[in-house]
Parts: sequence; C-alpha cells; structure tokens
Amino acid sequence: MTTYTPGQILAVFVLLNCAGYLYHLVVDTLAHHLPPRWRRTSVEVVVGVSMTLLGVSFLVGPFVTLLYFMAFAMTGLWMIYGDFKRGERVVG
Repeated sequence: MTTYTPGQILAVFVLLNCAGYLYHLVVDTLAHHLPPRWRRTSVEVVVGVSMTLLGVSFLVGPFVTLLYFMAFAMTGLWMIYGDFKRGERVVG
C-alpha cells in the first residue's frame, strides 16, 4: 500500500477545490448562454463526479478508481436517463 504525505494529500484536495471552482464558472457561464433545452443537471453532475474521481485516483490508484466509476455508472445512468426524459416533457 502506498502512503502519502499530508502535503501530497492536501495538494490533491487543493487542486480539486480549484477545479471545482473553475467548473462552477464554466457551468454558470454556459447557463447564461444556452437555451433551457440544452441544459441538463445530470450531465453537470457526471462531469463533476468524474473530476473528483480523477483527483482521488492519484491517492487510491486506478483499480479502486475504476470500481468507483463503475458503481457511479450503475446508479447514475438511470438518473441521467430520467433527467433527459423529464427535460423532453418540459421542452417539447
């Protein structure tokens, strides 16, 4: 098992925090420029979770990251499907 120094762990979390803030700015900007039919909360969540998994993968390794990705995909696919279906009903 690999051990990390508190500084390395802190660096990952600081970078994740910065990435989350930048992602917030991008999503906020797009929300003002895209019509409602193109905005999907589920897609925003998927990108955010993927960013988190990528950052944590530096600490837990690729195998554990893949397991978490598959677990999120198993539950998240139905959430995304539902979000798109509800969006179609509202817009069209």
